Amino acid sequence: MTYTEPYVGKRRQVSFMEEATFGTAVAATKWIGLDCIVTEKYNPNLIDIHGAGTDTLYVETRVMGKKVIGLGFEYIPQDGKFLQFIASTITSVGTSIIVHTFNFLNLISSFSCEIADRHTTNIVRQYGGCYVKTLELVFSEGEPVKVRMDCGAQDYGGDAIVQTTTALTSEPFMFHSVKWTYNSEVEAQVKSGSLKFINKLTEPFYCAQTIGNKVSEPILEERFCELSVTLQFSNSTFLDLITTDPVVKAAAGVHTLEFIKDSTDDKLVFTLTDLWSSNYVISNKYEDTLTQDITFKLKSIAVDATDTLTW
Repeated sequence: MTYTEPYVGKRRQVSFMEEATFGTAVAATKWIGLDCIVTEKYNPNLIDIHGAGTDTLYVETRVMGKKVIGLGFEYIPQDGKFLQFIASTITSVGTSIIVHTFNFLNLISSFSCEIADRHTTNIVRQYGGCYVKTLELVFSEGEPVKVRMDCGAQDYGGDAIVQTTTALTSEPFMFHSVKWTYNSEVEAQVKSGSLKFINKLTEPFYCAQTIGNKVSEPILEERFCELSVTLQFSNSTFLDLITTDPVVKAAAGVHTLEFIKDSTDDKLVFTLTDLWSSNYVISNKYEDTLTQDITFKLKSIAVDATDTLTW
């Protein structure tokens, strides 16, 4: 019997590497994370051309407009390296225990990405000039922490050669390792939540370019951060967010979101500045406990990762 070998998602390898120059693709040899799911989108923005004076209702031909490439990622992170996609630069200090500080400047970094579907005949796509539009950390009860990214890319190519990568062996960040401190008090009844970074970008398309109909280096216009949490409704702590003027910020105490593994030397710490409540919902289900869903808009955020890795 002849058997046709299928392409199976479990055999897919996804890797990345930082670019020194936007759009100058490099070998993507870094492991991105566990259970990575990628969505690839391509839109040539075709332009209809109608024939002059032809007696037909059909389009005569079509030409390619601005080429738009989109990449969507969802995966389980094993360290804090994924945050370099949303930050500008990283400063690392230490030897055995290293603290990596993410610097959010007026630019974003780019990376190359390889998606390899392994098979007797490998199909490999290599994307260059990748950049992050949104990055979200999601945590929910009993699950590993996940990263979701919506990205753009300048161009892609392909071949059958799969880059050699080394899979990370460290444990993922888990839901029970998340600690949210609000106004200097640890909130013990968080059921789920997410932290989202949003880059407001212009994706320019210029004439007289050597890159043809591809997008040029994106321009970062604004950066937003949002924190969403679902908590057990057990006290009136957050009612002040709706009983006072809604533009008043949360109390000016310490606000942090931490992802701490079993070792305190392996963690991510997000320090949140100026929280405004933009949405507050109290709800219940029949014969169930009350919950409260809160979305905060942040003024700014500082990020430190502590581990034993040399990035």
